[in-house]
Amino acid sequence: MSRSEAFRKAAHELLGDSKANIVFRTLDLVGVAEQEIKRYKDTAPELAGRYDAAFEHLQPTGEMVQMADRVYIAHVCELLDRITAGQLDLADGTLAECLCAASYISTQAPPTAKFEAVIAHCFRAVLPEKASLFDGVHESWSGQVDEDLGVMRRKLRVESRRLPRAA
Repeated sequence: MSRSEAFRKAAHELLGDSKANIVFRTLDLVGVAEQEIKRYKDTAPELAGRYDAAFEHLQPTGEMVQMADRVYIAHVCELLDRITAGQLDLADGTLAECLCAASYISTQAPPTAKFEAVIAHCFRAVLPEKASLFDGVHESWSGQVDEDLGVMRRKLRVESRRLPRAA
């Protein structure tokens, strides 16, 4: 048995399968974040210090650990895009975080037509390959989705997700 296999086995025995799986999934996502940071640094090397400083703010939140890599990549990319645009305050929730929250909420109660439009927008942005699931879903009034997403983003704020000025 390799050292890695022995470590995984010991972690499962110590933590139990559920917790060990979350730990190893989180470690896998660290690698995903590192790959995305490298990709952004290759595109904008002058922002390399800011992208590196953002690493600690890229952790998956809520249910995101249990979602597909694509959801986490969208989360990371949105935060890195904010940095590219010159933002230091990364606190507002990302569309990926909104999608995770909406997915959870929809398991607690059936979504209203208004909320379904928000879910559809998140899916279209985060998982465009699944957009056809929401053909025919439209916002209740012009601007409704932006308004509701603004509220969700503020409710999902992570106040500690801010870059220092000198990064």
